[in-house]
Amino acid sequence: MKNLLKLILIMVLIGGVYFSSKIIFKTPRSLTTYKKQNDQITFYPSTQTELSKITDTETIRKPASLHDQVTTKKTRNWEVNLSRELLKFQENDTKVIIQDLEELSIVESGQLRPVQKVIITYLHPNNRQSSATALVDLQNGKIIKAWNRTKHEDLSHKSLQLTPTNL
Repeated sequence: MKNLLKLILIMVLIGGVYFSSKIIFKTPRSLTTYKKQNDQITFYPSTQTELSKITDTETIRKPASLHDQVTTKKTRNWEVNLSRELLKFQENDTKVIIQDLEELSIVESGQLRPVQKVIITYLHPNNRQSSATALVDLQNGKIIKAWNRTKHEDLSHKSLQLTPTNL
């Protein structure tokens, strides 16, 4: 009987150490790159060169994060749905990296709506990069709101061309 109690105590201690180490030393989820190639969307784990092109964001714990989280219905394939939507009108060999920032809940008509705050980074084939921050619905992968969009301007000097018809 004493041996059984010792065994149970050891198992509880090992389980406690294991789960507390998972919480304390939480490894970040690897990012996935979505690429449009020949009108097909493929995805693979992001490479170091792709990750070096995007900036790192540091999550800061806020007082509201101390409260219990409300569980809501969400689908795990929202990233695939979002990447399909983002790459639909892009040229081939365009890549999209979706970087999770934080999970939020929005109250809409008295119901909680789970949303994810993400950074969407486009890696275009001509070495151009653009990004935006967005709120994404976790149930269907649709963008609710986007901000911090990269604005591209053509800064090359165009010479005036005068023609007899001024066209």
